[in-house]
This record gives sequence, C-alpha cells and structure tokens, in this order.
Amino acid sequence: MDLSAWYHDWGLPALPARRCYVTPALDGWTLIFGGFPGVEKAIPVCEAVSRRLGECHWYASGWLVARAGRVVRYCDPEAYPGEVAELGDPLPFEDEYGDPGLHKVLAAISVDPERLGPHTRVEGRGVLALTAAGRALGPGAGALSI
Repeated sequence: MDLSAWYHDWGLPALPARRCYVTPALDGWTLIFGGFPGVEKAIPVCEAVSRRLGECHWYASGWLVARAGRVVRYCDPEAYPGEVAELGDPLPFEDEYGDPGLHKVLAAISVDPERLGPHTRVEGRGVLALTAAGRALGPGAGALSI
C-alpha cells in the first residue's frame, strides 16, 4: 500500500516527489522507492550513503553502485545521445551477461523486487517517508498522506 503513495507522486512529472517508500530489510538490503529523478541528483546522495553504510545502489533506466563514498559503476543502456551512459569499469557479472538488464543486475548484486517471496528474510518494517520536497511543501492530499 505504501508504494501507491510513491506511484502517485512519481506520476506527476511537473511536481517533485514528496514521498518515498523505504522497505524493511530484505535479505539484508533496504530499498528506497522514489526521491530523485535522475543520475545527476542520485550520484551525490549515493556517495554520501555509501560513506556511511559502505555501499549504495540506485536503479532507474540504468543503475549505479557506490562504495566507500565513490561511484564505482554507472551504466544506463537507455541513455540519450549526449548523456553519460557509463562510468567506471564493468563489474564481473557484466562480462558474463553483456548488457545484463536491470533484473539480472539486481539479482547479481542486491535483491530483485520481482523475486521477493516467502523465502525472503524480512527484518523491521517499511515506512513512508517525506523527501526534501515533502518536508518543504507538505505530503500532499489523500488517504496515504503522512
């Protein structure tokens, strides 16, 4: 249900996302849905999170891995001409798959949300959190408002 708030915000491109959904730990990984629309905004956040927690991943049309405060790999097979499509050296699983696709990336280096099930170890609980825009503008109207 919490994801529906993020989907509502995400579907309004003229407005910044006001909320994001933070999962409980799933097989040791915490996933955050929503928050920043592009890699240029994701890079500094991922670097900061990885300085604190050791590693941070970002997934959209492409994906990014930051470790110990720096981006070690960014790849976006759907980048527009003139946009940065890659940073860093390919990770080992990329050699095996070529362009692995997002779900193979997720399965190789974290947790794939499409493969969650009764076998998934869950610790804690998910929360609906306000983004910087949500703190400044309020959470918006609706049944899922914070």
